Amino acid sequence: MKTRKSIKKALSMLVVLVIVVSLTATFAWAEETLVCNVGYAHVRTGPGTEYPSYGYMYQGELFQRTGGTSPWIYGYATWVSSLYEAYGYAVYGYTYGPYYALFTP
Repeated sequence: MKTRKSIKKALSMLVVLVIVVSLTATFAWAEETLVCNVGYAHVRTGPGTEYPSYGYMYQGELFQRTGGTSPWIYGYATWVSSLYEAYGYAVYGYTYGPYYALFTP
């Protein structure tokens, strides 16, 4: 009887641990400010060239990465971009990561 209780307690703790680790992995992404280092890069509705484009990020413009997996990154065009200027707000979407570098002021 005592062994069953110990097993149940251990399984419960394992389930809680798995949930905590999965939530940490989901929310642990730190935002990064990236700079476009090619002539232009599309910001798309999905992670691939088959998705429609909202428009372009031009060389030197800043993109705030909030997620995504290589090579497609997810984030938004910052106010220092022609895409923000065109829409009047931060445009969230996917762009091709290798076209960007970490921005260092």
